[in-house]
Amino acid sequence: MKLIIVESPAKSKTISKILGKDYKVIASMGHIRDLPKNSIGIDIENNFTPKYQIAKDKKDLVKNIKENISKSDSVYIATDEDREGEAIGWHIVELSNLHSGDFKRITFHEITPNAIKNAVLNPRDLDLNLIDAQKTRRILDRLVGYLISPIIGKMIYKGLSAGRVQSATLKLIVDREREIEKFIKEEYWTIDADCQSNNEDIKFKAILSENDGYIYKDRDIKTKLEAEKILEKVDKNNFYVENLFSKKLEKSPKPPFITSTLQQIASRILGFSSSKTMSLAQKLYEGISIDGEISGLITYMRTDSVFISEVAINSARDFISNNFGEKFLPKIKNIYKTKDKTAQEAHECIRPTYINKTPDFLKKYLTRDEFRLYELIWSRFLASQMSNAIFDKSTIKLRSNKTIWISSGEIKKFDGYLKVYKIDDINKDIVLPNVKIGEKINILDINTKQHFTEPPSRYTESSLIKTMEKNGIGRPSTYATTISNITKRNYIKIEEKKLVPEKLGIEVIDFLERFFPKIVNIEFTAEMEESLDDVASGKKNWIDILKTFYSPFSLDIKNAKEALPEKELKKFGEVCPKCGSDLVYRKSRFGEFVGCSAYPKCKYIHKTEDKINEEKEVLGVCPKCGKDLVKKRSRFGEFIACSGYPDCKYSKNLEEKDLGVCPECGKKLVVKFGKRGKFVACSGYPDCKHIEKYKK
Repeated sequence: MKLIIVESPAKSKTISKILGKDYKVIASMGHIRDLPKNSIGIDIENNFTPKYQIAKDKKDLVKNIKENISKSDSVYIATDEDREGEAIGWHIVELSNLHSGDFKRITFHEITPNAIKNAVLNPRDLDLNLIDAQKTRRILDRLVGYLISPIIGKMIYKGLSAGRVQSATLKLIVDREREIEKFIKEEYWTIDADCQSNNEDIKFKAILSENDGYIYKDRDIKTKLEAEKILEKVDKNNFYVENLFSKKLEKSPKPPFITSTLQQIASRILGFSSSKTMSLAQKLYEGISIDGEISGLITYMRTDSVFISEVAINSARDFISNNFGEKFLPKIKNIYKTKDKTAQEAHECIRPTYINKTPDFLKKYLTRDEFRLYELIWSRFLASQMSNAIFDKSTIKLRSNKTIWISSGEIKKFDGYLKVYKIDDINKDIVLPNVKIGEKINILDINTKQHFTEPPSRYTESSLIKTMEKNGIGRPSTYATTISNITKRNYIKIEEKKLVPEKLGIEVIDFLERFFPKIVNIEFTAEMEESLDDVASGKKNWIDILKTFYSPFSLDIKNAKEALPEKELKKFGEVCPKCGSDLVYRKSRFGEFVGCSAYPKCKYIHKTEDKINEEKEVLGVCPKCGKDLVKKRSRFGEFIACSGYPDCKYSKNLEEKDLGVCPECGKKLVVKFGKRGKFVACSGYPDCKHIEKYKK
């Protein structure tokens, strides 16, 4: 028997069907061992040696893997071809006491018959540099999280945590909020003219560009008085065409998706969170059943390379030629180069495995969201191999006395790649009249408009990922997890798709900026990522990286501990029934509670919240148990709940305004909360699944 070990059960099913009965394919279910949860698990004095442990829920699985290995003629490690996958494979080899020659390492970028069979025929050794890079990242993250988090717990409250990448990401969001708070809006004015040619009915708009030799820049006209003084010198009856310009514009297709760009566009166009995008992409990669045959529909989705295989390019060109015609096919193949010099996580872009499997063909086999994401990936890849879109851009330069006015128009002459990738087709033809130099132009009106500068926008998931990528914070495979973590920990909230820092998140950043400035320093975080890339490529030694980091970091830890004041806890007025110590008010991420002052020796928690709720506004009586209803808060916002929680779990929405009735079944519409915030839904759920966008 030939044994293949992969990471996920879905992937094992697909590969098993491809290779047939001569192979047995089993899944490791991700990592089978890791650093322990209850201790730092790193021997710092002994060159940062990690002390790995098998997870309790993986012990039977490890036993099963070992038994299958012992019964097999050949063993293939087929975990993902990135740092995490390489490390998972290494852990399997180590725990199974396999030596070089006892196993074969195989990799593939797509789960298709040709790719899998080719991988089996072309095995390689485990990449120790990738393994060292993953180990270094894991140790760094453990050092930061394990050593800083307890200090934050004492400074703010227990249960908070700090992560190496998540802290730098949170700082971006907090810094943007501070920019918005400090922003002072500035007034400015623009001047334009509504024009019409004497020979045609076409109306067009011209913008003031120059006055008495001065060329206006954005926001140059500061006040209404300035605008009015300019208009005093303009003769509406003396506008004529001073010059004409015309040129052909070509817009080139974008390269196929990599992890970061897929997450950005899926967020902007489809409204998907980065974690949802990656979850859906994982399913498309691992395989979908099509008439009983399971096949992977896209290539590996954790990649920062835009490279496309020659086979995939030729398949796309054949498809374009057959379905759109030769004019949509560039004479020279479109080849893209990865801009990021550190790109190394995989060797191909994200693309469909079979270009002939069009979105329309697959629609009946996919869920709605799987279809939408596949359509995005398919169209972006196909468009990347198509001809440029062509536009005609015309400019009319008008003069009136000493003022110059500019009018520009753009007309699409050839769709090119926009025929397929329609989300880039935002052009609206702006038609200008056929005029001649020297021709007089009728001015219908001259408009002055007041504007105010806008503060920088809060980050969306899309813009945050773009900024993280630009600044080298984390890597594509970590973006979704990082954003998810700081949301779950109530450091940020999502309002109308914007990322807003919570008070707690701001407190954490204030603390880190004071005691651990390097941890939230964007440049330092980026340099650390580059160092990890150097380990992965064999340029640097992983122990040297950790030593360089830990020496100043340990001093910061020492200074932070010495600077922390002893926090006095407010007494509750009763003693602990378990040990006799005073009961005190404490805080957690879930709010205020009463607990024993002898914690952690005594972990008694006072379940009665009556005294805490005395200061809270009573909003009614619980219809279930008769206790007071009070206002509470979760990461989705405020709501009304019973003060007797957790004995009574009654809750309702804070807002009770009349939202009307469901257009599908006639029942009452209510406000609900989801991962992306508030929405309106039918109260008859799950019988009726009607939903609407929430409007304030």
